[in-house]
Amino acid sequence: MQDHTRSERLSSFLITFLFGWFGLHRFLRREIGMGILYLCTGGLFGIGWMVDCVRSLLCLIREEEEGEDLDSAIRCRRCGRRISFSHAQQHTLCHSCESQLNQEYTRTAQHFSRLTEEAQAGYPHLEDYLRTFAVLLNDVDRLEEMADELQKTPPFQKAELQRALDQRFTEAVSSRISMALEKSQINSDLDRLKSELTALTEELIDCKYRYPQYTAIITPMIDQVKKTLRQFDRSNPNQENQG
Repeated sequence: MQDHTRSERLSSFLITFLFGWFGLHRFLRREIGMGILYLCTGGLFGIGWMVDCVRSLLCLIREEEEGEDLDSAIRCRRCGRRISFSHAQQHTLCHSCESQLNQEYTRTAQHFSRLTEEAQAGYPHLEDYLRTFAVLLNDVDRLEEMADELQKTPPFQKAELQRALDQRFTEAVSSRISMALEKSQINSDLDRLKSELTALTEELIDCKYRYPQYTAIITPMIDQVKKTLRQFDRSNPNQENQG
């Protein structure tokens, strides 16, 4: 396509230079009126012919320069701008896109770190953990995509993060069970213990249906709480009969 365009420019210049006195280039462009005027006046007394020759020559030179740029340049993968060959040896993004992507990567990494700290510190409700986990996993997906473009190493691999989040959720549920048992031993309030464990079971069931992707880790937790409740009922038969 470029070779075809260059040939047309070169032909146009040669026709203008050789036969412009007679307005041939104007006739070829279907500018019949100007063609007749050039024919009658000798290319507007040579002035119009000279101007047209210069214009045609400039177009030819510009086309050659653009062709050389296109041949030697590589385009940015994000915006399509041409980048210099020396820059493209190390990067496949232009300076602007690389800067924007670095800023976005930094913001996402900071957001990821903040949520990780919050999840490690703990939440009052189990659903808060799962909601945060979903955001963290989305952040990791985005970080991996940007790290690949920037040739960086992401802070977490998704599989590693998923294992860490599963473990944190298990720890949170176990901590709730242990806390309830410890309080009952101190206060000797068995009814309150049973109520707290029942509420925890209901909360886990709600999480299971709202976040079905975590069913594999929630189901064992539900079984664990139910097992604790059954042990409580077996160890306190008189309490149940009195109720």
